[in-house]
Amino acid sequence: MKKYETIELVCKAEIEESVRKRIAITGVRGLSLEKAQELGLFKRISLMLSAMELTFEAGKKIFKNVDKMLDELGIRKKDMAKACNEYEKAVHKFLGFWKEFAAKGYSDIDKQDDEYELYKNILRWAMLPVNWNLGDEQLVRESDVESSIVIDDEGNESILRLSKSVASEEVISCEDSWCVTKYDVETKKQECVCSDMDKASALMVAKRLSDDDKESIYAASQVLDVTKRETIVTPAKAFKANETVGKVSNKIKM
Repeated sequence: MKKYETIELVCKAEIEESVRKRIAITGVRGLSLEKAQELGLFKRISLMLSAMELTFEAGKKIFKNVDKMLDELGIRKKDMAKACNEYEKAVHKFLGFWKEFAAKGYSDIDKQDDEYELYKNILRWAMLPVNWNLGDEQLVRESDVESSIVIDDEGNESILRLSKSVASEEVISCEDSWCVTKYDVETKKQECVCSDMDKASALMVAKRLSDDDKESIYAASQVLDVTKRETIVTPAKAFKANETVGKVSNKIKM
């Protein structure tokens, strides 16, 4: 089974036996029931139906948002509202069919968390804000979106995702600079007292200052300016065996 880096929603309903019995009653002309059971066909059907139910429930949440806004505009009897109502009827029809399979498969587990997570991920996939009020931005800001290339390689068991990476490195300046530092024995602190010198001058000044201030320690020190540089690498297109592979996927930063 391929592993995806996105949030995986696993329906908690176990209805495989219900599906098997229903299909057995209906009758089949292809695979035998025993072979289908062995190959996991009933399990697959039950999981797909579970995912379908979650999809409908998430769609209902989206529909309710649209319906609410249409109601505020006072156009519930217009064509758009009528189409939304037809969708709602289709959802109810499927859920009625679904209950015949799932009635005995469900325990007291609450599926609302799964439904809401799927609802949020659908909006994020579409780059729409999950929470939106009148006057807010319609789309998620570009800075909140990460782009990657998703490659489904048939030879591998997992999905390959080429994401943005940050390469950090230390850059040392080429300038050879010296300074004189003073170390206070009592406070155990060090400070720079002279800078921008060559090595010979630093040695000479450190020695002279140590003669004037015999309680402190003076050192001739080399100065290297070390800075950290970040290089951001964002894949735009990928090739394998002289063929373009993968597709660009935009997702909301979590």
